[in-house]
Amino acid sequence: MRHKVFVIFIMGVLLSPSVAFAVRGHSSDKSILGNDDGTFKKQVFVKGGNVFLKKDGKTIQLTTEGNCRAPVFSPTGKNVIFIRKSKEIADDLAAGDPDENKKQYADEVWVVNFKELKPRLLASQVPSPEGRDPGKSRIQRVCDDKMAFSPDGKSVYFLTDAWVTSCAVDAANIDGTGVRYVTDGSSLRVVMRGKYEGYLVVEKHRYFIGGGSYNFAWLVTPSGKEIGPVGEQEKAVNWDVLETVK
Repeated sequence: MRHKVFVIFIMGVLLSPSVAFAVRGHSSDKSILGNDDGTFKKQVFVKGGNVFLKKDGKTIQLTTEGNCRAPVFSPTGKNVIFIRKSKEIADDLAAGDPDENKKQYADEVWVVNFKELKPRLLASQVPSPEGRDPGKSRIQRVCDDKMAFSPDGKSVYFLTDAWVTSCAVDAANIDGTGVRYVTDGSSLRVVMRGKYEGYLVVEKHRYFIGGGSYNFAWLVTPSGKEIGPVGEQEKAVNWDVLETVK
């Protein structure tokens, strides 16, 4: 019961004004940059494994390799990120798998700027998370295609394979520098406005002292510092409240 009272308190302390446009929820093959009236400014979508941009009635093909998915718009409307399948084996399988058919290829995070219209690699390797081969790099696969921008569009967050019970939340700057491990988590969403603008909500796997485990959604800073629980699961978080606390 104490947990529930604490969550209500935290969420009652959290929220801000609406913005001129918003990035609509994306599926694995489409992302829309929309207006408050429900219309869209730009749309990116995947067809045949390639990313396309639809704007002003015109459709522009952004990639040609046929191995891309999960485009996500920058909140600034200047960039779109997407996942491209690498030619390298995912790190946890790279040592060798006796069954060639079970080998899984790594993912890479790419970005396209709408002025340049040239895909650019953001991240193909990330630092090993805490408690797992410190100091070494590994090739990641993006868990559940989860990626998100910071509100200013300068940072990109993504989930990568890490532990049996959890993924890792990694980040990179939009120019490809500063690839870093942030925290553990099996879901990812960024607070886009309000007092906690730029903070992350991630679902974490934790253990009871007396045995057993549970998952809970936590509010964390962009550097990974835990602020507190905000819901029993990420999907149960009251975002209307979370993003309007001042």
